[in-house]
Amino acid sequence: VLLEVVSTDRYRNYRSQHYPFLKTLLEDRLGRARWLCLGVEAKEARAGENLYVHDLSAKDLELLVAALREARATHVVLNERLGATSWVLLRARLPEVAFRMVDSPDSSALAAALCRWLGVDPPRDRRGAPAALEDAVTPDHGREPLNDLASTIEPFVHLMVGPECVYNRPIASNRRFAGVDLTGCLRLRGCTFCLNPEPEGGAGLEGRSVDLAVEQILAAEATRVVASTRREYQVHGAALWLAVGELFGRLLAGEGEVSPSDFHFSSRVDELLAVADRLEAVLPRLAAAGHRICLYNIGLESFSPEENERFNKGLRPEQIEEGIALARDLEARFPEAFRFSDHGGFSIILFTPWTTLADLEQNAAAFRRHGIDVGGFVLDSALQLLPGLAVTRLAEADGLLTEAFEDHPYDSGCI
Repeated sequence: VLLEVVSTDRYRNYRSQHYPFLKTLLEDRLGRARWLCLGVEAKEARAGENLYVHDLSAKDLELLVAALREARATHVVLNERLGATSWVLLRARLPEVAFRMVDSPDSSALAAALCRWLGVDPPRDRRGAPAALEDAVTPDHGREPLNDLASTIEPFVHLMVGPECVYNRPIASNRRFAGVDLTGCLRLRGCTFCLNPEPEGGAGLEGRSVDLAVEQILAAEATRVVASTRREYQVHGAALWLAVGELFGRLLAGEGEVSPSDFHFSSRVDELLAVADRLEAVLPRLAAAGHRICLYNIGLESFSPEENERFNKGLRPEQIEEGIALARDLEARFPEAFRFSDHGGFSIILFTPWTTLADLEQNAAAFRRHGIDVGGFVLDSALQLLPGLAVTRLAEADGLLTEAFEDHPYDSGCI
């Protein structure tokens, strides 16, 4: 059983993006697989409380136990962590069931680990190496809601189309890291705080992303039962944004029947500028077909050049200003086809071990200038210093690490 705990905050549902692929794979390997969905209310951010551990009500716990017994579950895959009380009760009620957390963003590693756990063969590529799920199987979006809340939540269809980031500026070339030992760091290119695997190299990444996206969109059209009149896709794979003209050119040319849909993208601000001409060309055609691009995040991190240099963002202040202006302009001219303000925001890391009052003044002025709401996430956004990251090594070299915090460790959502 693939058990999905799905939150009312649609952008805060994690680690189930591979479930449609796993459902096909496990049905093929085992002859039976169920995808059950349990809805939970999104937790509000409070100091010291972890947003990503979910406590189930007594009623929902009973529904879950009954459903797993009815399914004769032997193995259950979880996408979210349950609170201690819920977890102890679930294990006590179902002692014969083996549970495993989905714990890898890499679909080939995830498939290989789950197949070993289940004693079946993982998917392999032509060379015999573990294959990425999105390259090996066609997704099946048949999910079964367990409680009333799960029936009302309409999660995104996740398009798995390659690495989450393709920015690969070498960290060692950044003057801030001169003399900093980067041996054994998780990644040596891109942003210094990023936990995603290093981006792939080589040509053709955009074309591969388009092929995968079209295949997965048509599979969703074929297998997913939706209550709403629109489909909503969340894109995982930065290369598809850079190929946005080709993607929509193929869909609008009639490659399969595609219902009016929203496509939710995240983009670095320089990548937004890079596709400006392609957006200008395709947005009128999207409006006519009933499709929308929803830019839910623009990556810029800080309006302080000093802070962004430590992040290795590679962004100039004028790029940030031009990118924000472009997003505002496109949504003003193409309101039916390009949405940002009502869907989107900016990735902001306001506080770091190096933050000065000058940095805060630069950010505060930009927040006012651009009308950025600071009432929610922005004012308590802080850099997470995790082991194996280049920015952590820099903080260590500068003598800015502490042994412990006074308050409870809080997960900001970066992981």
